[in-house]
Amino acid sequence: MFDAALAHRARVAGDNLVVQGENLAALAALTPRLAGRVKCVYLDPPYNTGGAFEHYDDARAHGAWLSLLRDRLELLHAMLRPDGLLFAQIDDREVAYLQTLLDERFGRERRVATIVVKMSELSGVKMTHAHRRLPKLKEYLLVYGRSPTAALRPLRQEKQGAKLDRYLGYYTRIIENPDEPPEAWRVVPLAAHLAAHGIAPSPTALRTLQLAERHRVVYRTNNALLAGLSFPTKIARVTSPGGVEYVWWEGKQMLFLADHCDEPLGDLWSDISTINLNKEGGVSFPKGKKPEALLARLLELATAPGDLVLDPFAGSGTTGAVALKLGRRFVLIESGAQAVTHVVPRLRRVVDGADAHGVTRATGWRGGSGFRFARLAAAKPRRGAGLAEVRRLSRRDPHAAEADENLLVHGDNLAALALLAPRLDGRVRCVYIDPPYNTGRAFSHYDDAQPVDAWSDELRPRLAALHDTLAPDGVLFASIDDAHLVRIVLLLDELFGAANSLGRLVWEKKRKASFRGGKLASVTEFVVAYAKDHAHAPTLIYGTTARGKPHPLNHAGNGVRTLSFPAGAVRFGCGDQSVAPGDMSTGNVIARLLDAVTIRRGTNVGPFRLEGEWRYSQARLDLALDGGDEVVIERLPFRPNHVKRGGAPRKMKNLLSVAHYDMATYEDAARESEALFGKGAAFDYPKPERLVATLLQSVTRPGDLVLDAYAGSGTTAAVAHKLGRRWVAIERGEQAVTHCAPRLARVTAGRDPGGVSDEAGWTGGGGFRFLRIRAS
Repeated sequence: MFDAALAHRARVAGDNLVVQGENLAALAALTPRLAGRVKCVYLDPPYNTGGAFEHYDDARAHGAWLSLLRDRLELLHAMLRPDGLLFAQIDDREVAYLQTLLDERFGRERRVATIVVKMSELSGVKMTHAHRRLPKLKEYLLVYGRSPTAALRPLRQEKQGAKLDRYLGYYTRIIENPDEPPEAWRVVPLAAHLAAHGIAPSPTALRTLQLAERHRVVYRTNNALLAGLSFPTKIARVTSPGGVEYVWWEGKQMLFLADHCDEPLGDLWSDISTINLNKEGGVSFPKGKKPEALLARLLELATAPGDLVLDPFAGSGTTGAVALKLGRRFVLIESGAQAVTHVVPRLRRVVDGADAHGVTRATGWRGGSGFRFARLAAAKPRRGAGLAEVRRLSRRDPHAAEADENLLVHGDNLAALALLAPRLDGRVRCVYIDPPYNTGRAFSHYDDAQPVDAWSDELRPRLAALHDTLAPDGVLFASIDDAHLVRIVLLLDELFGAANSLGRLVWEKKRKASFRGGKLASVTEFVVAYAKDHAHAPTLIYGTTARGKPHPLNHAGNGVRTLSFPAGAVRFGCGDQSVAPGDMSTGNVIARLLDAVTIRRGTNVGPFRLEGEWRYSQARLDLALDGGDEVVIERLPFRPNHVKRGGAPRKMKNLLSVAHYDMATYEDAARESEALFGKGAAFDYPKPERLVATLLQSVTRPGDLVLDAYAGSGTTAAVAHKLGRRWVAIERGEQAVTHCAPRLARVTAGRDPGGVSDEAGWTGGGGFRFLRIRAS
């Protein structure tokens, strides 16, 4: 969608275009226009430093960062010309991983160069830690070509500092009449030449003369080829048998300073200044702006005037500004507000010739050209761009989620997640997925056979998209069998980070083992759990604790100590009475009552002390009593017992078994499915409602949002609905229509008495919207 108000001299813009929007979507939209046309891509992605800057966030899970780059590299590769080049700038945190991605997409043989660039000075905050680690000065430019025809243009750079001074020390004479034939040249000392022109031969004047007249400042050096030659003049031009031309100067070779002031450009760049970049472009972009001189060098290496340049992470617009000044065409993409606040005003100044900084003087830029501005069409959060409503079902119930909050989406889950991103990202408390296990079999409602790599490649972008939907304290559960457990764990470690793993739950899937040709009976599957951020993740809870059993405080051999029991702290089972102090020891149990105790209505009226060998210290006893626990003495002689109170949240164990949790199995799930759909239409291998309810209740509360991207027969949505959670379920198969929609309609109507309906007290209510991805 073009915006004429933000364009500038659009009639002469040509291909010059600024796009505001998410770059993956923008690249996809631009592919028909740009595929095979781009000569140079400059990629300056987030460095994933873990920091948050003024104009962009630079902290992602490592796996999410990899997925972000991998998806974009696919499209960028397609946009390059056969002789096109891609430059990717990165620092040492992610350089190895980015190089691996580029090797994977372009091929290792297409790596043209790895350039080290000095991007900082020995100053600033980095010097605070210089006593512990080396200050960071460098970054990397990874250069890749689309095909073998891609090559860098040869460039030369001026010698700098001591290296140049060393050469200048040799060149001490000048040709006074260089326009005449060599035989007539008059060669005089530099000092004499300056004196003849009335200039004092100071070091500064000598250096200025050398550099300004380098084409006629000369030096004599030995050359065996010329040593045996003689000519009637002091200087003569000589051509070798191989066709090389020399200037003979009294038996030696004449060298010209102009041939030695510069040298071929190498892969170590330390000559580009990064100081005072705030002046370039007239916009402030801390921690993100690259020098115009750097971009100019890249474009001169890779392009010619008129070539098309693409920058998908435009930042403050440096690439576009330099492209204009060098006569290249450009496409810039930027998702942030700086597309309007930085890029547009900067490019306007360049077009108008009002930008005097950067490489303006070096390029002789005085203004010209123009650009257009476009925005990606905004998705409508309520319906989702590309989503069409099939129907809406709602039951009025103030205690249940309304229809607009619950979505059943029919279509490919990756496309659906992309369309729902404005609505879901960062809001989902729990994701539960039951992806295909890739068993190699074909079932009634889905095919479950594909190559392992294809299975992984299909799952990876979906897991990355699910990661983005999670709230900061969100949790993902994924069911899997033992054949692919390791593979899905590796994927989740990559995308979520291994440090965010919450562990693996073992589910007892069958009461009766089935061998079916195997040599070992399998009765378990796994549910892997990952947090968006381990530091904010909830503890997995399974109900509350029951009232504890009596636990003796006496423990022989612990040493004799005295415990004090405050008034009302002990519950007695021996009736109202008064007990005098005395020795209550028997056998190997030491117990001495030090104070008289009056017992009324089952408790002690005043405080008292007991001496004995105790399991607890006084501090631990006080802590237990403050927490609501009890001390119980049933009879004489006094033998105190500690009883933990019930009702506290109970941490979930990682074994979801019939014995531990009365957990449901596939046999129970099959009966649930047959009751819902009939024996002939029952879903193959659905998960039981009790398993899903256990997972959801462990990390969510009523009202939280739950997402299932592999809805199957709709179990997750049904359970979430009965538990008062909001939900989004996505299913690409026809069972979205034949199973999910009718099942959820029965749940809202209160006509599904199976599964967890009884324990949830479910009688109906709420509603949902049924959406379908529109065909493009």
